[in-house]
Amino acid sequence: MPAENSQPNKENMRERKKGETRARLQEVALNLFEKNGYAGTTVEQIARGADVSFRTFFRYFPSKEDLVLFDAYDSPLASAIMTSPKTVGAIQAIRDAVIETYGKLSPVQRSLAQVRHELIMKEPELRMRYLARTMEEMTIIERAIADRSGSRTDDMAIQTMAGAIIGVSISILFGAIRSREFRLSAYLTSLDKGLMQLEKRWKS
Repeated sequence: MPAENSQPNKENMRERKKGETRARLQEVALNLFEKNGYAGTTVEQIARGADVSFRTFFRYFPSKEDLVLFDAYDSPLASAIMTSPKTVGAIQAIRDAVIETYGKLSPVQRSLAQVRHELIMKEPELRMRYLARTMEEMTIIERAIADRSGSRTDDMAIQTMAGAIIGVSISILFGAIRSREFRLSAYLTSLDKGLMQLEKRWKS
């Protein structure tokens, strides 16, 4: 019996180590970006700071841009949405998931998330790729809503709701870009208020 369970345990350990290395690379990179600027930081410096080889860096991230765009909280957020009670509406489930996921962050994690979002806001290349990446987030939301309602992801109502939710997120981000200031706590508060307004409109 123990022999049968050893393989899954080894796989879990490998995945955990991969996650730890990925997180370390991003943490080192974000600290370097804050200190030396995005353009002034090289992949070599990031790899050296994380104590990994140049080749190892590219096993985890195809480029410096991908390192910034990687969101470690996508998976926990999606899981929190999926496991929310089916009696809770889809938009409320997303609001709860955002509060739960980001509420668990340590001060260091919140600080790194702040730096990451500031970079995305300031760097045009990152900003454009971030907006393109929202398509992936929309797919996650479509699956979550469809699962809760027993519908298909290609249902127009499901796609419309998912698009509206993404629209709220993007409009708040654009507001931060226009004001040239991003604060994670303010963004999360505005996102929650925006989703609450959307929920009211959807029900009316």
